[in-house]
Amino acid sequence: MDSDSEQVKPPQPRNILEAAQRCIDPQYTCTLLESANRNEFQLASPYSKEYRFDALLRMLVRFLKIGNFGRFEDSLLLMLVKFVREHAVQRTFRRDDLEVMWDVFLHIYLWVNKVDPPGQQCIVNFYNTVYRQFDVQTQPIFIKRLCFEMTKSKASLPYEPQWTAVLIDSFAHNIQLSSFSAELGSIWGIFADQRYDDPFAACAYYSSLFLMAKRQALLRIKLPMLQIVRRTILEKMTTQISDFVQLKEREEKVDEKSENPQELDLSTPETVHLKALLQCTIQDALRCINEVK
Repeated sequence: MDSDSEQVKPPQPRNILEAAQRCIDPQYTCTLLESANRNEFQLASPYSKEYRFDALLRMLVRFLKIGNFGRFEDSLLLMLVKFVREHAVQRTFRRDDLEVMWDVFLHIYLWVNKVDPPGQQCIVNFYNTVYRQFDVQTQPIFIKRLCFEMTKSKASLPYEPQWTAVLIDSFAHNIQLSSFSAELGSIWGIFADQRYDDPFAACAYYSSLFLMAKRQALLRIKLPMLQIVRRTILEKMTTQISDFVQLKEREEKVDEKSENPQELDLSTPETVHLKALLQCTIQDALRCINEVK
């Protein structure tokens, strides 16, 4: 075969920065993935860790904005996310970094809804790493903005309740800190009217909110606010879930005589478990709130 007609394999990236810069160019994607699998990106680099991280972050955002990924591009993007996470551990983020990290996570959020569960866990790990690198004064601001942007989105995303639950759990874990308790009113306000048509599919979201209310009650944080939250948010959610269950029970009775049964069967083990989990979580949270009136 003529040497001019032979396909020339691109050279190996010399370091992780160069690999990230090449990831937008299709001719380097195979080499990049092969090198990652062999863990060859631990070589010395002439660039500082800060510069390398900033470059990786820019590449990640640029890649995310391309959109329309296939399975191959998803694998490449997950790999790049892992690289950024590894470098994020060595960084301490400041308020000046909020805008770029919000941009990164909101683009990841739009993309990650079509990724399989292992990929989802990779992104959760990425979020937890970056979140912890902010100081405790900035962490609640970081979470609040993400919650606001996710809930105001009109797009119907399959993993939205689960991702919202991750943010709520992160916030609730630290509400005893003054920087977090100061934002409690804003957080409750964001979720005041946030409902999902299928509470069982959004079980993680509802459970996280009621667990945060329970924790707020047990720690006796802003109790007057909590009573308002109970009346204006939690009791309405409880009514919605109860109405949903009653509706599905009536539909099941009709379905017994129908040839086209409803998709949700309240008798399946999974649905029975979700129903019991939600009811137990709600009852426990409301009991704790009522005890601190």
